Amino acid sequence: MSLFSQIRKYIWPQMRKFKWAFWGTIIFFSLRVAFGAILSVYFFKKLVDVISFSGPDKVLLSHEMWVVVFWVIFTNILAVVFARLGSYTHGVLFEANVVRELQNYVFEKIETNSPTFFANHFAGSLVTKSKRFVSSFVTMFEVFVYSFLRFVITLLGVFFV
Repeated sequence: MSLFSQIRKYIWPQMRKFKWAFWGTIIFFSLRVAFGAILSVYFFKKLVDVISFSGPDKVLLSHEMWVVVFWVIFTNILAVVFARLGSYTHGVLFEANVVRELQNYVFEKIETNSPTFFANHFAGSLVTKSKRFVSSFVTMFEVFVYSFLRFVITLLGVFFV
């Protein structure tokens, strides 16, 4: 059985219970990266362009600079807002609930075993395996969101902006 099919078999049913929180986390984090890492840098570039290609009219230059500075501040504020919303949906609405459901699922699976299973396996090793299973989901999802998704969104931003 491949790794992806194991994930789909054991973790995906628990994640589907909180699909709106999952998609909210993905959308908010994508918007945070788009505003914070792509548009903010784009407006800083525009600010440098305005300063370096300025004409003799200082009033027009100052007006253009203030407009671009406003957009830089606005995009950074939106990035912070989306970061807060994304961390709330990630930590409170999605990850905590999925971890709870995975722990309940593991407990249900351990509970269905026969008494000879428990005689042949140490209780401490079963607890350790169940904790590793749940913590591996947390690690996997955080790597997906904070590394892979950020890289993909930044790469798309580089190509399109």
